[in-house]
Amino acid sequence: MANMELKRDIFSKLTEICPERTISAYNTP
Repeated sequence: MANMELKRDIFSKLTEICPERTISAYNTP
């Protein structure tokens, strides 16, 4: 789905900017 692709694209961009903060935010319930 396009929505999943969009989320993945945004996630990858955020990860490039700040990997630690992005990953921790996604791992927090």
